[in-house]
Amino acid sequence: MPLIPFIQLRPIAADELGWIVRFFRSIHSDGTQKRLNRLEAQVKLTIDLAKFLAERVHLSKHEAILARSEEAKEKLKSSSEKLARCLKIQDESDRVAKMFLIKRQLLNVIWFFNDNEPELTKPRLDAMELVENLIEEDISDWRDIVDNVQTMMNHNDLN
Repeated sequence: MPLIPFIQLRPIAADELGWIVRFFRSIHSDGTQKRLNRLEAQVKLTIDLAKFLAERVHLSKHEAILARSEEAKEKLKSSSEKLARCLKIQDESDRVAKMFLIKRQLLNVIWFFNDNEPELTKPRLDAMELVENLIEEDISDWRDIVDNVQTMMNHNDLN
């Protein structure tokens, strides 16, 4: 089976990152920590997945992955360590921004491996599904916000 190419994620602009940070901060989410807690849960699961995958990447059946397995292992480990350090950042805005960006990149790599080598990630499929569900909850919250803003902007549509 041919290797599915790795696709780099587009960079997130500073203004986009500002909105993302606002979304997760408790001051902007009904005064609760639910979104921030959800992001931190995603981060912790991503760290575990990356560490697990780092120990299994050498089992790949693809020559291209095997040839770079040590590099991939080091990248997964160093990224998961960076992500773990983000959990300790005191400034909430800085913590959210760094957690979101590093988690996003790391999950992109994890899903690349899952697409190409499902056997490598199969033992942790439940954790991957949980991360996916948490991300879908974030998307649902975003959609609710967008719907509310559109309703306020087009309040005449309510009549």
